[in-house]
Amino acid sequence: RLISAASRARFVAVCLAAADGAATATGLQRWLRAAFAESVCAVAFPGAFGAVRAWHGQLSAAGSEELEEAARRVEAALAASLPAG
Repeated sequence: RLISAASRARFVAVCLAAADGAATATGLQRWLRAAFAESVCAVAFPGAFGAVRAWHGQLSAAGSEELEEAARRVEAALAASLPAG
């Protein structure tokens, strides 16, 4: 029997609330909470989670390429406008 989307959403909300840490959490605690939250979402909504993860990966790669291109343009503009040496 399939679990309804509403039930899965409530499950995710409860897990995320439980994983929500205080501002005093250490780096490891924050990482563990983030990994837990990601795992819960992946289990509750595998199709949607996979699609979002793929989209984020594509967006991240495109953003990196754009940043590299912008850096090349800035370096070229600086080299053209600044005196040598």
